[in-house]
Amino acid sequence: MKLFKLFKIIFITCISLILTSCGLIGFDNSSMDSSFNIEDLGDYAGHNITLSMINQASDIKTLDSTGEQNILVLPVTFKDYPLKLMGLEEEIVISNINKAFFGETNQTGFESVRSYYKKSSYDKLILNGEVAPLFTLDLTLKEVVKYKSNSDYFDPSYVVLEKACENFKANYKGDISKFDLDKDGYFDAVWVMYINPYVDDDTTSWYKLYDKNFYNSSYYNEVQELLWAYTYWDFTTKANVNSLQPFAYCFASYSFLWDKAYYDADGNKLVDSHTIIHETGHLLGLDDYYNYDYEQNITAPIGAIDMMDNNVGDHNSYSKYLLEWLEPQIVKNEGTYHLEPLGKSPMCLLIPARIEEFSNSPFNEYLLIEYYTPDYLNKNDSLDKYDNGIIMPNENGVRVYHIDSRLGLFEWSLLRNEFVYKGFTNQYVNTENKYVSIATSNTPSYSASGYRLITLLSSFKNTNKAYYYQDRVNNMADSRDLYKEGDTISKYTFNSNNSLNYSITFTNMNNEGVDVVITSNN
Repeated sequence: MKLFKLFKIIFITCISLILTSCGLIGFDNSSMDSSFNIEDLGDYAGHNITLSMINQASDIKTLDSTGEQNILVLPVTFKDYPLKLMGLEEEIVISNINKAFFGETNQTGFESVRSYYKKSSYDKLILNGEVAPLFTLDLTLKEVVKYKSNSDYFDPSYVVLEKACENFKANYKGDISKFDLDKDGYFDAVWVMYINPYVDDDTTSWYKLYDKNFYNSSYYNEVQELLWAYTYWDFTTKANVNSLQPFAYCFASYSFLWDKAYYDADGNKLVDSHTIIHETGHLLGLDDYYNYDYEQNITAPIGAIDMMDNNVGDHNSYSKYLLEWLEPQIVKNEGTYHLEPLGKSPMCLLIPARIEEFSNSPFNEYLLIEYYTPDYLNKNDSLDKYDNGIIMPNENGVRVYHIDSRLGLFEWSLLRNEFVYKGFTNQYVNTENKYVSIATSNTPSYSASGYRLITLLSSFKNTNKAYYYQDRVNNMADSRDLYKEGDTISKYTFNSNNSLNYSITFTNMNNEGVDVVITSNN
């Protein structure tokens, strides 16, 4: 473990209590050194760089995004919160968790984690796994949040994770190596599902009904941070091929399976996997696309209508590009290009900010064009608002994104005793004192370069400027923001100050697809 770089991770990941399920700590972009000149930093460039490599440079492990992968799901209760107290039965709890993760579509109100990712990836990712028997901790909830450790990187959820993993290893009779397909000595992915309800400020909260003094207790704030949904890494463990250790994991409440009320034809409740699908996106390496500076900067760069924004719909084409589920068609010349719905086919168009500088990888600046239809994985959330108030557009249309996922070089500064952003680079480096990472974010305070990562261009707001900066709940993106038959984009300026060299017109739009006519502006 690169100890200097460890600080970087701790200041990337934490818990946040906003509409979606997880959070990050900001990056101070005031530490940027603007005098940096791009240099040859490694053997990898362009299409040789993958999202997995970028995450490895940050000392974090992510689940492989293609092939058959296995997830270990660990249901857990605290010593002072037995199932009986919560009015639950173990057999039913385990059955519901199995359905949420590995069930068929018709066993859920939306999709299971497995069925969702199979469809979203065009069958490129198959998530298998097992739900372990329920494990009861030998600690109370208070003892967990007050647990002391000598590690500078300790999080109370580590206690739950590590004890649950040790119990699983001690009692599992099968081949445990199937949970370490990359053979690195770590579980490939662990999901800890604690059975307690998560903590919120709703006056009908289960905790207020159960213990009126709970909200006034000395450990309320710590419990509120612990009992949420997030993805994290246990930096205190060491790889062991003979006794697998946890590293990358998700942590969420069983109660999230009931956020949205779904029922079958007989009136029986169905599980809702939206939140755990979102968190699994983080296990695969995807970032959040919403804005954590929301209270100070009321903007929603992609209008809330995405799985990695507000937990709804399908993944967008940028996420699928990062995860190697599709390869965009790069626009190099004038012509008419045909797109089928993204939910059906791995098709999108990519227009580089500057074709001469494009490195044939997601880690550039460009426009990404996809055809949206309110079916496939978008259907459910286009028919009815999700629990957080977000609804997907209910009409066909083209979604155009401005992507700026250029890589930045970060170098350890002895003077500042921290990693310092040095500027953009298209080269890969991963050493003790230098690394590369995406230098942009949809949260301004996290963006090392000061630029947004992914922004939805809005036909409705302003075709030329096209930035979608609106309140994400009351004015989320809707069908008016999609480009329709006859719409044209003729002017656009990228963050790199390059201008769009083409006019883009959308024609022959129907349920089967759309034609994108590209003509030169020169």
